Amino acid sequence: MIVRGVQIQCRRLSNGTQDNSRYGWAESGRLVPEREISVGTGCRPKGPVDRCRRGGYHSFMSSYRKPSGRPAKPASPVDQEDAFVATTLHATQWAQRNRPILTLGIVLAAVIVAGIVYYVRYQNTLNSGAALQLEEIQQRLDTGDQAGSQADLELFLERFDGTPSADEARIALAQISAEAGEREAAAEILEPLARDMGSPLGPQAAGLLAAISEDAGNLETAEALYLRLADQSRLGFQVRDALAAAARIRWESGDAAGAMELYDRLLARMDETDPDRGLVEMRRAEAEVVALRTASGAP
Repeated sequence: MIVRGVQIQCRRLSNGTQDNSRYGWAESGRLVPEREISVGTGCRPKGPVDRCRRGGYHSFMSSYRKPSGRPAKPASPVDQEDAFVATTLHATQWAQRNRPILTLGIVLAAVIVAGIVYYVRYQNTLNSGAALQLEEIQQRLDTGDQAGSQADLELFLERFDGTPSADEARIALAQISAEAGEREAAAEILEPLARDMGSPLGPQAAGLLAAISEDAGNLETAEALYLRLADQSRLGFQVRDALAAAARIRWESGDAAGAMELYDRLLARMDETDPDRGLVEMRRAEAEVVALRTASGAP
């Protein structure tokens, strides 16, 4: 085997013992003991044996170190404490060198936090005040004072627009305006809220706007609003009411086949034990008869 560039040649001597001497190759090609390598053999070892001219042997094992199978020694608590102290000292020195920048950052952070806290408190106070004032207007409206309540609701929307109570105020104001015959004003109030079907009061606003449009004779607009409400609402009763209203508009407009289609959608959403199911089935059958008569050309 080869150990640090020296070849170990094991020989059996005449007396039966084993010779484990270290040998190297001489210039003549003869294997000589290590002690004779430096004297007239032509080898110039850098250690026991590094390189021989004739043998061409090169010590590629001279830098080899056998890896240890033992796990790395864990850092001692003293070393860990020294590392922590060094890190703390470095951070302190950095803070001293950058004191103006650090001070400015702390001031800006304090201003931002103070602004956020003020805004949150202001919004909470504003929302609470809006809810209390709307409750007072609702109480006045329950007493029958529609004219005074209408004026208060208009002022309320100017002051508290953007609060959660504002949508409730819009629906109340639109109902008062519609009952007073101001359908266009009521529709204008409801349109922004009715477009947002994802808001809590969006479907209610859309249904109210569809009813106002139907009363005003805008049947196409009303039907479109009812169908959009039926497609996008998450509440089952709103979907059923919208389908029934749209089917009624189609039936009254002479579109029996279209009404029958909507009645089928409505029946698919109704339970077998629903008390209104019989009425819907009767209207669906009537629409089917008229649709078949119209398709066949019979009077």
